[in-house]
Amino acid sequence: MSINYFPIIKTTIAEMRALKNLNTDAWQKITPILELTKSRKGKNNQDSNVYKKIDELCQVIKSRELILDLTTIDALSNEQIESFQDDTNAFNNWCNFIDYVNSRLSGVVPVLLAYPDSTLTELLMQLECLSKKTGKVAIRIPMFEEGLGNLFNNFVSVIKSKPDLIHSIIFDASYINKEIGQKSFKYIIDFINYFHSQVGGIYAGNFIFCSEHYPANITEYLKKEQDQYNNSVDFFNVDLYKKVKSSLLAFNINNIMYGDYGCIHPFRNDVKAYNWIPRIDYPTTYKIHFSKVRRDVGGYSQCAKNIVKLSEFQNDTLKCWGMEQIVNASRTKPGGLNPSYWISVRSNIHMTRMTHGIK
Repeated sequence: MSINYFPIIKTTIAEMRALKNLNTDAWQKITPILELTKSRKGKNNQDSNVYKKIDELCQVIKSRELILDLTTIDALSNEQIESFQDDTNAFNNWCNFIDYVNSRLSGVVPVLLAYPDSTLTELLMQLECLSKKTGKVAIRIPMFEEGLGNLFNNFVSVIKSKPDLIHSIIFDASYINKEIGQKSFKYIIDFINYFHSQVGGIYAGNFIFCSEHYPANITEYLKKEQDQYNNSVDFFNVDLYKKVKSSLLAFNINNIMYGDYGCIHPFRNDVKAYNWIPRIDYPTTYKIHFSKVRRDVGGYSQCAKNIVKLSEFQNDTLKCWGMEQIVNASRTKPGGLNPSYWISVRSNIHMTRMTHGIK
């Protein structure tokens, strides 16, 4: 069965729960792109050891392959992850770590780490080291990052030098606020088209376009405080991908795969919420429906009841763990009483839907 979905997922508790509860059919159609984060700090894990996170991944990942990258968010990192990002000796620490990961997860495909000032020689040394351990590597290009010129050219040269060692090229547009403007859209098309023109004739692997439109705070535009608030916002992930794919067909580029951030905002806010109001999100292909209800007037149970009344929910044929959690919460006790749990529910529904194909 062919892979049709490449979500970029951080290895946090919420996201791992969403992945863990994907059904067998979904796992057959997905290659997760994992951003490794520190493990949860505990009595016997004061340093948030990342090797414990690998132990967890061994229990969660059920796909044939996974692409492994590192988080760049300080709040989710630690000294171990920072050591893997050290470019000394062509990222030797990263290469050694991947050797260990490969012994536990044989389908791992590491991302080729690079900085804007990385040299071609350094990248080729890293590629040789990683490929000896895993066979192939992935290249992830942050499309809207400043100073991409030198890195862009080096990535092209790496692919031209060793095209058979490249598993995937990930064009990462990251977070795009609302519907994308014409200038930014043209940049995306020109960027992918030019890159493809340089390597398309010799590289036969995956070209993946990833973006995410889920906002940092879905209720940030609400003007008034209410005991209950039910609403929806437009969701542009699939629409943008369709437009990108359609526009690239004009350049005879027809092998662009779909990816996103699993219906989770790519960045994290360090501010901890202590007085949060229960909210359940229900994502469809083009909208995010949500219900927000104060604890003293029903909380998560009432949120779920509001969601299941929606005609969109009642007519939805999708079957997955996340949908079941909303139904169960509307009838009995919610499976979780914290935002993290319901992030998992939202992401599980979205990822399952995306594995069914873009419609």
